Amino acid sequence: CQRFSFKRILPHDMEQQLLRVAQAEAIDLTSDGAELLARMANGALRDALSLLDQCRAAGSTVDARAVLDTLGLAGSTQTLQLMRLLLARESGDALALLDQLYRGGKDVTALLGELSDLCRDMTVMKAAPEGGAALLSGVYDRKSLSDMTADVPMRRLLFMTDTIQRTAAALPDSIRQRTDAELCLLRLCDESLCGDPSALEGRVSALEDAVRSG
Repeated sequence: CQRFSFKRILPHDMEQQLLRVAQAEAIDLTSDGAELLARMANGALRDALSLLDQCRAAGSTVDARAVLDTLGLAGSTQTLQLMRLLLARESGDALALLDQLYRGGKDVTALLGELSDLCRDMTVMKAAPEGGAALLSGVYDRKSLSDMTADVPMRRLLFMTDTIQRTAAALPDSIRQRTDAELCLLRLCDESLCGDPSALEGRVSALEDAVRSG
């Protein structure tokens, strides 16, 4: 059989296409709503239109807030807040924020996806602080990314990304998604809980950080 590969549509072009479709279909889509949908579709117009249909069915005006609420997403502000707690190893506060988001109707799988995207942007910023701007998702501002990654070793960013990805991949088959997400956050705060080689790496990293700080 033949296989066709298509180039992904750039976010700005996707946003304009969504606005044109919304106008033709009499959908009250705002510019910030179109921007968010375009980023979430990851270059696939069919996915973007499907997301637009879901949001349209949920209410009248499709703005950024409506998109977040309809699709069960936390949004960049709360995702940044959760990441800061994880980096500070504030496990209790991180679990409390997860509970707040969960009770507010946020989807656990989507939340881990947002954390994964944030980890990716942080890793890119850490690896290429000057030339990597074009590779960022655009969801988070460069200053926030730069501030958060300043004192975080690359190995920890890679560990966090891998841990989140593994948990997110297993969630569809889990009967206790919330519990799995909570365990994931605990591991992100304390690598020694993993019970694998990363636990030893976490202890070594903590020791090295302690030596550097005196």
